[in-house]
Amino acid sequence: MKRKKLNLLLLLFIVVSCLVYAIPENGDLYTLTILHTNDWHGNLNQLSKYSTIIKKVKSESENVLVVDGGDLFLRGEFEEYQGKVETELLNELGYDYWVPGNNDFRVPNKFDQTSIEANKQLANIIDNGKFETICANVKFKESGKYLNNTKPYSIKNINGVKVAVIGITSMKPQIRKWNEVSDKIFTNGDEIIQDVILEIKDKADINIILSHAGIITDVKMASKFYFNSEVSAVLGADDHFILNEPMHTVRKDKNNKIKTTPITQAGGEIEHFLGRLDLTYKYEDGKWKLEDFKGKLYNVTEVEKDKKVEEILNKYRRFKVNKKVA
Repeated sequence: MKRKKLNLLLLLFIVVSCLVYAIPENGDLYTLTILHTNDWHGNLNQLSKYSTIIKKVKSESENVLVVDGGDLFLRGEFEEYQGKVETELLNELGYDYWVPGNNDFRVPNKFDQTSIEANKQLANIIDNGKFETICANVKFKESGKYLNNTKPYSIKNINGVKVAVIGITSMKPQIRKWNEVSDKIFTNGDEIIQDVILEIKDKADINIILSHAGIITDVKMASKFYFNSEVSAVLGADDHFILNEPMHTVRKDKNNKIKTTPITQAGGEIEHFLGRLDLTYKYEDGKWKLEDFKGKLYNVTEVEKDKKVEEILNKYRRFKVNKKVA
């Protein structure tokens, strides 16, 4: 009797799964929308408008990811809070993923600090974030482990399609021999990415790179064809380039078919933007293959501000004023 009950439950699970996630057939299309930002550097005045757009896009589609490419707070209005304000805002705006930028490893106004304070600063962002921190190319020297509570990549099932997002950061902290990273080892993104793609090639349907490695490394990563798994896009950062439309690399696959991979960046510091990348896939021979893409940077001039985000900003601004008066 118990065995029959278990079999019925298993059958019910299979039926429900098929209803929720229909099995794709050749020719089926799937569109993934990615909203992306990078290099805020603590310049937060536009975020209440970004929030309005993000909410609208999410109301129009379930296939949406919101990601940030790092360099959150240094040189900004609230840098003395070491990312606390920016973390709260990322949470409020509903971000899914973040990769640390090179400046997120630095302790503001204390550039002679050891790794202990820098690790505490980074841990506070990671632990208080409702978003996932992903970074594949930084490990602790002694333990060989990734940064606390981070993963090299994350796979999210979005309406039946498994989307992997891989985090890659800049080599600058190691190249410049910053004290804050003396306990860590950095690896070039275009070297480590091959190992990551190999690891996830049977786990994910779509692979996206979230990068703070700079445009040169982004192009190197996008230009390669890894085994049978394609890198669909590289969401870039670090250079502060304003790419109103994605640039893209061109290559040929094993069947001599031309392939393109979009690369984005949405400015930086005082002039940063909310970017959008729409990726359309076609199901062929058991795989989701990138069929087309389009991207843009939003003009937020006429966009209404999100009141909740403004409240958060004003709360910290009042606190700063009261602190100075005291």
